[in-house]
Amino acid sequence: AGTVGFPGFLGAERPEEFCERLVRKAGVMLLPSTVYEYAPPHVRVGFGRKNMPEALGRLDDFLGTGG
Repeated sequence: AGTVGFPGFLGAERPEEFCERLVRKAGVMLLPSTVYEYAPPHVRVGFGRKNMPEALGRLDDFLGTGG
């Protein structure tokens, strides 16, 4: 297993909807906490990818434009 984060999600929408929109529009995958049978609202962030700086840049752009 690699390094992961499990931050709380403060968005107005459900984490499942946010994660789906993020992967569809930005090509970045986060997983909602419900996948792990953990109470929402949280998302799982994996940090083990070679392209992590690129993925964080895409996430930042996505968040900056309102997705």
